Amino acid sequence: MSTKRLFDSLFRIIGDSDDYFIIGSLSFLPLTAPHREPGHDIDVSLSRELFEARRHIIIKEGETRALRLSEVAVAKDSSATRFLNPGTDFFHVDTGEGLLDFALYRLDKDFIVFKLGVGLAFAIPVTVLKRVQVLSWKGFSYRAGPPEFTFLPKAVMYTQLKHTKEILDEEELKHLDDLKRLGQIIDWDFTSELLDQLEVRWFGHPIPRAFDQRFNPFREIDMNRLREELS
Repeated sequence: MSTKRLFDSLFRIIGDSDDYFIIGSLSFLPLTAPHREPGHDIDVSLSRELFEARRHIIIKEGETRALRLSEVAVAKDSSATRFLNPGTDFFHVDTGEGLLDFALYRLDKDFIVFKLGVGLAFAIPVTVLKRVQVLSWKGFSYRAGPPEFTFLPKAVMYTQLKHTKEILDEEELKHLDDLKRLGQIIDWDFTSELLDQLEVRWFGHPIPRAFDQRFNPFREIDMNRLREELS
């Protein structure tokens, strides 16, 4: 992957808009001691309005494909995918130099909403946007989401792996190392607040608690235990 060319592609897409923030490894690598390069992609949360306004540019940057629910990392192991596998507002743009992974969002009062299809959506508190900061990586400056936002999906992955695998492969060990490093820099109180307020919605309404406990993968996280295990 050419990080430079991926950044060039991303900046051609977003232009001078601030309606985006980078998530994933580039939201925390500049904040930790150097330990690895980014992966083969750049993960970006992008407003749905900006995506539609710039779609003509996006399709010039590479092959663009909407992901099914079972392809979205945090949802792929959810029991919901056994019954439902709709198209989502998560997109891959294959530039030839790597992937731009777009998670499209829209603002809804006090929440940022990510559409999962057939009326389902994840909603997170809009306070995430108040913690967006400008970071730099190898000469590129960009808006980065708070590391707490990236921590939670990795925590889901770790929690699921802990119950299903005794020996981790190289990619899984990378995520575990990331999680340990994130544990040293995140605001644990803010992370717990995000986790408590995160909602799975169906047609705009939070799903009943019984269904939330079953279908919301973030409910598998035990923050107190996780903090002890990562310390």
